Amino acid sequence: MPGNANVVLYNFGEKTFTSSTSYPLAGITTGYLDSCIVYAYYKVSAGSSYWYPVPGIGAGNAYEVRSYFFKFNLFCKVSHR
Repeated sequence: MPGNANVVLYNFGEKTFTSSTSYPLAGITTGYLDSCIVYAYYKVSAGSSYWYPVPGIGAGNAYEVRSYFFKFNLFCKVSHR
């Protein structure tokens, strides 16, 4: 969804995963990724009041979340500590 100043918002529904998962970014090219910055945030549940940054430490310091781009997909990997 286009926004102001070339901002693009992707909103993904609820998803449960234990190691890694993929979130497709439709219409994004490597050239676009090379010239922009990406901010990602998530909530641990629909009822949660807190948003956590990706990459970063998860709720209760119980796990770590990291992300990387591969063939136009955003992969978020969750590593339990």
